[in-house]
Amino acid sequence: MIGLRSVRPSAIVAVGAALAVVAMVLLPQTVAGGLLAAAAAIPGAAMLWAAHRRTAAGPRFRAALLGAGLLVTGVTGAVCAVVERVAPEARFDGVPLAAHLYLVNLILATLVTLPGLMRPQQARDPLGRLRVMLDIVGVSACLILPTWVLILSGGYLRGASAIASFLGAVATAMAAVAGVHATRHRAALRWAGPAVALALICLIALVISADNPSNPNSPPAALAAGLAMNVAGWAMWWGTVRVDPDSAPLPADGSEPAAGFPLFTLPVLGAAISVVARLLHGGHLDAPAIALAVIALLAVATREFVAAIVLRRHAAHLTYHGNRLRSLMFGSSDVAMVLDRDLTVRWQSPAAARHFGLSDSGVLNRPVTALVDASQAAALERFLTARLGDPVPPVVSVSPGSLVSPDSPASPGSPPSSGSPASPGSSASSGSSAPSGSSGSSAGSGGEPAAQIFSAVFHDGLGRLRDTEWTAGGTDPGIPGRSLVIHIRDVSDQRELEQALQQATHVDTLTGLANVHGLRHALQPAGEGTLIKMELRGLTAIAEVHGADCADAVLVEAVRRIRSRIAATDVPARIGDARLAVITRNGALLAHVLANQLVTELALPYEMDGVTAHLQVWAGLSDLPPGPNVDEVMRRAALGLRMARSRPPGAVEWYDEAMEEQLVRRSTLEQDLPTALDRSELELLFQPVFELNGRRPVGVEVILSWRHPAFGRLPAAELLALADDLGVLGDLRIWALNRMCRQATAWRRQLPELWFSFGVRPGELGEDGFHTALETVLETHRLPRAALVVEISEDDLHHGPESDRLLADHLRALRTSEIRTAVGHFGAGPTSLSRLRILPVDLLKVDRKVFSQDDGAPAAVGVIMEVAVTLGRRLGMDVVAHGLSSEADLETVLATGCRLGQGDQLARPLPAEHVEALIERFRDIPIPPSPTIARLVQRRPGD
Repeated sequence: MIGLRSVRPSAIVAVGAALAVVAMVLLPQTVAGGLLAAAAAIPGAAMLWAAHRRTAAGPRFRAALLGAGLLVTGVTGAVCAVVERVAPEARFDGVPLAAHLYLVNLILATLVTLPGLMRPQQARDPLGRLRVMLDIVGVSACLILPTWVLILSGGYLRGASAIASFLGAVATAMAAVAGVHATRHRAALRWAGPAVALALICLIALVISADNPSNPNSPPAALAAGLAMNVAGWAMWWGTVRVDPDSAPLPADGSEPAAGFPLFTLPVLGAAISVVARLLHGGHLDAPAIALAVIALLAVATREFVAAIVLRRHAAHLTYHGNRLRSLMFGSSDVAMVLDRDLTVRWQSPAAARHFGLSDSGVLNRPVTALVDASQAAALERFLTARLGDPVPPVVSVSPGSLVSPDSPASPGSPPSSGSPASPGSSASSGSSAPSGSSGSSAGSGGEPAAQIFSAVFHDGLGRLRDTEWTAGGTDPGIPGRSLVIHIRDVSDQRELEQALQQATHVDTLTGLANVHGLRHALQPAGEGTLIKMELRGLTAIAEVHGADCADAVLVEAVRRIRSRIAATDVPARIGDARLAVITRNGALLAHVLANQLVTELALPYEMDGVTAHLQVWAGLSDLPPGPNVDEVMRRAALGLRMARSRPPGAVEWYDEAMEEQLVRRSTLEQDLPTALDRSELELLFQPVFELNGRRPVGVEVILSWRHPAFGRLPAAELLALADDLGVLGDLRIWALNRMCRQATAWRRQLPELWFSFGVRPGELGEDGFHTALETVLETHRLPRAALVVEISEDDLHHGPESDRLLADHLRALRTSEIRTAVGHFGAGPTSLSRLRILPVDLLKVDRKVFSQDDGAPAAVGVIMEVAVTLGRRLGMDVVAHGLSSEADLETVLATGCRLGQGDQLARPLPAEHVEALIERFRDIPIPPSPTIARLVQRRPGD
């Protein structure tokens, strides 16, 4: 296969041509014709392969159908060549076997190839469909007539020849007309349609030559048909595989797509030659021949009549639209001018006199540059010269100034451009403030694309100055040589309106401060300084309690306080309903001092008509970088304000990169967590709890873990807190409970006394959804309630929203339902020991800080751990040494009499399959029951 790929296509063609010549020289012509027809299977196989690999330029169904037709033709040609060579006298129902096979091939090829040409559906009007039908009838009659006159009516009447002539002629006509009259996929069907028609004609010739072996013209006809079949096959391959179906443009509505194609030329010429030859050789025309000739003539004449009607309608359509275009030109407010190669005005539209007061005598035969301000004449000349002779004007956008783009007009909220043209009534010098380098730069100079519109100050016929936009419209075909059509539009009113809108949209109407657009405009000049963003909280509450007018008054008073504190060069702005900003040119130290002063001043009480109002204020600061990136400055100040809002009111925070990294990390996690389950990024890890003496697993802590693709594995505490903030903790909890209980059911078949603990947030204990989900999974998996341990962290005891009494009630409700409770990381925080007496807890996990010798004396550490163990036992709790990470930890914990332990020294949090292997080793060793389990069995409900 690699060797075949290295062979060039030209070599394959040369070898094929050589084999064809050898076949024609050494073999009989009928046999050579069949073998040549068999070669058509090569392009057929190539088309099928392209359809299978989806490499065909056109539709796959067309390549597959036409390729299948060629493949059938190739196989039939090979079989007929063998029949002609081995058994030339073989017959079937009196018909030569080869003719019968070719006839079947013709029928199959017709049924296979025509559907490939009939799609897609061609959109035609009734006259268009009539023309197609007349073409099919006329071409069919012209194709049947020569066969009838020369063969069928001359004593060689055969059933196979007659069927092939009539069926093949109609199919050939349909294929040719489908290709010529195509409106959709024109480029491809104009190759494929005539190629299929040629292939069907070749099959007709092969049928007739095989059906009349005694005719001396049959062998040359078979040979010629075989050669033409290869031409048709490769033409089909080119039209279906190589040619883009829609590369040719769609014809205009009402036009004649096939008007320029000599569709009837060859069929009519062939029919006429056959009739003349018949008459010259002493023959006569019988009734069928005369009928076919009449049908062909009537079809041709009717078709031309219909085409004349269509063309006349199309001409009327063009005349109508031409008149409309002329009326639009004369009634347009834009002035159109035609310039010659010297930029001299040769014609101007009537709008020039109507709108600009320009007479033909004062404009024609004068340079067009004399109509604009003298300072812009050179730039206009360069602009027009760059487009002189271009058939289509370029379409690009440019920066504001002398050159603008109609696709991107000046936004009403954008700041005024220093290079904008002068307003009406200004002096000529003021109107030439546009940069000369940009006004009329040549197309593509310096790698930059040329602008499409030129803005200039125009001198009208009354001596007034007007702002205008000049557009190059291409070449005028009525003037030989280079010429240019330009359009001039008066935009003076538009410029005045834009300036008014710019002024209005740069100022906040309530406070008189700059708004967001004004702030962005003020940030444009590069220079040192600081942007201060402030947020006022409380305006909404004031509006709800005292009314919107009071809130507006408080805001106006806040603006007054800001103005009294800032310097004259500072720029205050209102950038939101409750957000203010100040651009100060002070350095970092003075800017920070100013921000603190503003926050303090704005937080003072507001006395409004006997009403005292208070606001909470935060501020974020960002340096002004030397570059012109305004968005980056505002984004950094917003990040600083966001960090300040996470602190108490009155906070002032600078933007820094470390803060941005934290905010980006938090934002990324907030965006990714809701869909983490769908991406299979969440998983459960299991850390066994061991009996320290025998190192046997007695329980398992289930840890919900998130393996983030960018930040790695997140701690369970951070994941639960994030899910709680986003409101998706309930969905994650249901998923984790189902996975945990399913795993617990499987493992408890091996170790029936194994229990499972999982951490929860205190707020979950008071939610009905949590208890419903817990009951559902326990019932679904038939798991004993005593096998579950609900664990809360000691840190949540004094930072959580639940009070001691409410939290105790929630834990007591769990114990009443025989589900055990636990406190984790005990000793890591400031929790009072008296709280253990209040909280109903079955399991106490002592944190490593209590028994670790890293930060304390060994003796003191042992005593503290021994107190914790003794206290837990006296309160009826199982004590677990949590966080064992060294042999020294193990020795300390064992010396205090602690029975249970958990930590990386014994086993890290593991996937389920690793824990399952650990449990398998202890499946036959019974685990002594926990004292708390025994108490659960004896406890009465409500205790």
